[in-house]
Amino acid sequence: GIAALALALVYGYGGIVSIGHMGLFGLGAYCSAVLSLKFGWPVWISMLAALLLSGFGGWLFALSSARVLGVYLAMTTVAFNIVIERLIIQFPKLTHAAAGMINIPSLNLFGHVFDLENYYYLILIAWLFALYLLRNFKISSWNCVTNSLRETPVACLFMGNSVPRLRVTLFVVSAVIIGGAGALYAHMLGRLNYNSFTWDQSIVLLTMVILGGRRELLGPYVGAAILIFVPLFFGGLVEYMNILYALILLFFLLVTPDGIVGWFRRKWHEGRADLASHIRDWKLATPVYSASYAKGREDRPVVEAVNLTKRFGGLTALSNVSLHIRPGEIHALIGPNGAGKTTFVNVITGLYPADGGDVRIYGSSVHGKTADEIARLGVGRTFQQPSLVAEMTTAENMQVATHHRLMADIVSTLLGLPSHHRCCSAARSEALDLLHAVGLGSVADVPVGQLPHGYQRLIEIARALGVHPRLLILDEPAAGLAPQEMRHLLKLLEVIRINGIAILLIEHNMEFVMSIAERISVLDFGMKIAEGSPGEIQRNEAVLAAYLGE
Repeated sequence: GIAALALALVYGYGGIVSIGHMGLFGLGAYCSAVLSLKFGWPVWISMLAALLLSGFGGWLFALSSARVLGVYLAMTTVAFNIVIERLIIQFPKLTHAAAGMINIPSLNLFGHVFDLENYYYLILIAWLFALYLLRNFKISSWNCVTNSLRETPVACLFMGNSVPRLRVTLFVVSAVIIGGAGALYAHMLGRLNYNSFTWDQSIVLLTMVILGGRRELLGPYVGAAILIFVPLFFGGLVEYMNILYALILLFFLLVTPDGIVGWFRRKWHEGRADLASHIRDWKLATPVYSASYAKGREDRPVVEAVNLTKRFGGLTALSNVSLHIRPGEIHALIGPNGAGKTTFVNVITGLYPADGGDVRIYGSSVHGKTADEIARLGVGRTFQQPSLVAEMTTAENMQVATHHRLMADIVSTLLGLPSHHRCCSAARSEALDLLHAVGLGSVADVPVGQLPHGYQRLIEIARALGVHPRLLILDEPAAGLAPQEMRHLLKLLEVIRINGIAILLIEHNMEFVMSIAERISVLDFGMKIAEGSPGEIQRNEAVLAAYLGE
């Protein structure tokens, strides 16, 4: 169960499919067994060493898979498991290779030698402690940001969160937990064989997580309990057990991906009051955003794009595009479909490297910086389609953006130290402030997936404000809005502008653009063909030709 919980942290919360976690389990088991049996270390010190070595293995695990995703990442984890198997076999003097290790010493604390019954109590304590760690994780902003990592990784990155660092953190914590479980296993049984830690056992572990519920607190334990008893009921089918596990895995992936515990939780919530009866109470309040962090630097542009060029193979998506935006200015970027507007945004926010030119924020080049680093410099953005985690509440979605500023470190979070509780309180408070700022404080605890499209647009803006941006990039924020929501958006943008935040607006609704923008730049086929006030743009012949084909 503890091993399944460790895998749930990586797979359930981070969305990283690992078919190599039993290798980490074996690493912890063999490390503690070898140090205590071959080198005479006290068992409790050997077990601590196993935690450290397993954490290091998890770090290597994460680094080796940092540049791959999906099925390639899963195959990398299989390879990692096989490497650990081979290492066990290659050092027979230490591990006894295929013969296996026997007479592994039992834990001895203060003169008390643990027998099998004592180990059951010790494992129960470890089980409860692991549950406590995961519970603290679930109520923190770490849970929110890892959910975003799983469901909307690009949005997670643009909210200032380092995706590689998050993945490494999840792998290391998971490896320490499962390595500790492996050490307990070795000293409880007193014997080891590498066949217990092969990659097909990792599939059984994955089945436990999916069966019980990969994102549920008790899910891994429920799945482990069920699969432990499956061989007892199907004892005559031992040679077909892996096929049975595969069928269980497929059934739950296709029928109820949330697992048994997730299914019961969903049914419980469906039985609660009908959400439609409350929808009439959702009202847009007047925007009340107020921030001082963006004021006091009006002497220079927030962002300068100088001769930006971007090519995709033989296609030039941007060609020597330049513009600058001053604090408190609403600058619109318009153009026909395919003109290069989104590519321009992706270049200045760090998703794509520029093939020519430079981007400067307050005069400093951002060349070589990653998207999360640029976001932390004060660049927030929204997307053409709302990129929110539907199953999380609106307040939890806000915490994805504030995490890099208001998080407690992962150790304090897991242990539930006072700094963890202070950060949870601060993150919740700022999330509510952000929602009130855009007029949606009344839906703070409503799952985003149950809200109308227009509200989700406003929630994305609130989340982007959580980055503390000096430049706010809005990609078609008015698309699909009702007239009332459009008027509300106009008021909100004016409130944001008054606070000294520059806004780069990409929008196809020309009536909306002309009513709010102070300056407008026009792109066509990757080149800037005009820039000026709304009146000047409306009279510009090149712009008319681009839009009307004249």
